[in-house]
Amino acid sequence: MPEEFGHYIDGAYRDTDSTPRFESHNPATGAVIGLFPQGDTQTVDSAARAARAAFQASLSPPHFQLAQS
Repeated sequence: MPEEFGHYIDGAYRDTDSTPRFESHNPATGAVIGLFPQGDTQTVDSAARAARAAFQASLSPPHFQLAQS
């Protein structure tokens, strides 16, 4: 059985047990790489909020001050 992967959002894997999955294939061999959960609008919204927060945090000192020096 292929390895199953989940949604990695905001530093943690999210519960995707009830989410439909799809197979991803190696284009060179056709072999199944793994099973991946299909995202829904809530998953996308959660990922976008986490990405936006991480981006905003990256603009705050000290990272921003280090980039300016």
